[in-house]
Amino acid sequence: TTQASVFRTSAMSGDSTAYIDSATANLAGAITAINGNGFSIGTSATVSTSGTTYYWTAYGNAWEPENNAGASDFYVGAYFTPATAIDSQNITRLPFQADLVTIKANAAAAGTFKTSDMTGDLAGFFAATAETTNVVQALNTDGFQTGTAANVRTVSVMHWYFGFKNGTNFKVGTYSGTGSAQSITTVAFQPNNLWVKATGATRGVEKSTEMVADSAAPFINVAPINNALTAMTSTGFSVGTAAETNASGTNNYRYVAW
Repeated sequence: TTQASVFRTSAMSGDSTAYIDSATANLAGAITAINGNGFSIGTSATVSTSGTTYYWTAYGNAWEPENNAGASDFYVGAYFTPATAIDSQNITRLPFQADLVTIKANAAAAGTFKTSDMTGDLAGFFAATAETTNVVQALNTDGFQTGTAANVRTVSVMHWYFGFKNGTNFKVGTYSGTGSAQSITTVAFQPNNLWVKATGATRGVEKSTEMVADSAAPFINVAPINNALTAMTSTGFSVGTAAETNASGTNNYRYVAW
């Protein structure tokens, strides 16, 4: 339905859930807890409107800074920006160089992400915003570097992040839109969860294998759409002709696949 996507990591305490895309601070009453065998939800419409179907994905055993242990390809964490934001600030002592880092400030700043396919100082967004600089500036061998954009350096608030590394169960990539239906085969496995975002000012979409074949959900607060992510395949996914996934261009779409 017309609700924005949200997420929660084990680094978040209390009744706090972050929007993926929205330039809004964390909300209460959504994902109220992460449990030993799942999660709990409250009464927020983002997660619990009567008669509405919700799609979720969960990733366990994350490496966490608090205990310096966990998965070798997935980490979660948080950092605080003091009263003065510093440019080119490195978040360090993380266990590996990630191929995806996603960050959301607990403030009126949109969520952002960077993949290893994004060259130089570029980072992307989940809403209809083009890739830009001064956000997530680099993916380092032991963490990542941030600029001074409010998305990653709003003063006096916590910033929540998670990172994944390419492997047999995870892949980031880039492809060129054609304007005609096509298959993307460079994932090399069949995804269970998929993000696609144009490099330009077009909203991003997500899809899980729980969704019907020709259906994808924008990260922003609009209903699912058709003709964008039309199917998961054994080596990747297929796209229709929707602008969210397949407008003609050169290397103009990023994907993230689990």
